[in-house]
Amino acid sequence: MLGVSSRITKAEGYSLTNDRLDIAFRFSSPAGYDQWCRLRVVSNQPNPFVNKTFIGFHLPEAANATLRIFDETGRMVFTQNGEFAKVTTQLPLTVN
Repeated sequence: MLGVSSRITKAEGYSLTNDRLDIAFRFSSPAGYDQWCRLRVVSNQPNPFVNKTFIGFHLPEAANATLRIFDETGRMVFTQNGEFAKVTTQLPLTVN
């Protein structure tokens, strides 16, 4: 299951005005209510990388999901939408 920790890097987010934000994962159910649940995101491999790496994640159930990756300035550098199965998925990330 996915958990947010500061074991390797500081687990924090920031607003557009640089206010510190709590980090959590929220999924919307087809029934229209929000539920909080756990998922697992795996460290990218290889890490560090030059031009290409893979981001791994596991959803607790098949779902439509969006993965967004931001750099240290808060700029979104990658986004991927899709219908993902209840298996570990490896998405390629290429940086030019």
